[in-house]
Amino acid sequence: FLFLHAGRTTLHRVPPWDCGFEKITPRMQYTATSFSMPIRRIFGFLFQIREQVGAVSRAGGTAPQTFRYRLRVRDRLWGWLYQPTIDASLWLSRKFGRLQQGRIQVYLVYSFLTIIVLLLISR
Repeated sequence: FLFLHAGRTTLHRVPPWDCGFEKITPRMQYTATSFSMPIRRIFGFLFQIREQVGAVSRAGGTAPQTFRYRLRVRDRLWGWLYQPTIDASLWLSRKFGRLQQGRIQVYLVYSFLTIIVLLLISR
């Protein structure tokens, strides 16, 4: 530390590191897709990932005019863990909804039993 900083009293200003390029344009910067690619590679086994890259050429040219990139990420657990849980809870809520729209005596018994069950659980 002393060897490097003992004799310096002036501040040297230099341009920021620019990866060897003179002027960085927005086309050279990271996009969200390129930033997330290492994370997708590491955790890709958890998801169903489909990537499609296509080049769109002009009518007579050989060089591509633009590129199209499509990314589709799906959760593997959704189909066999979350979706059945959601379907069961919706089915159950529909059944209880029909119970609540019926006769008042049935609704009062349902409410009373719910309070008894909650008191037994919280005990």
